[in-house]
Amino acid sequence: MRHEKATQVIELARRMAASAEGLTLDDMGREMGVGRRTVERMRDAVLELFPQAEEVSGPPFKRWRIRGGLSAFGQ
Repeated sequence: MRHEKATQVIELARRMAASAEGLTLDDMGREMGVGRRTVERMRDAVLELFPQAEEVSGPPFKRWRIRGGLSAFGQ
């Protein structure tokens, strides 16, 4: 599929927006079925595309979420 990577990044963004507490890298990798380095690249792409995404620091793991959903895409 030509747009598989873009589809995966958008799907990860949807999952981050649906999680009030946020997702760890392990959560993301497990849900997306990819390895750690791949999910790090996907997370970085989401953070670039969705400026409202935020890192939630809470021991023992960092989590990332998109507050307010995806409605601010491209703003």
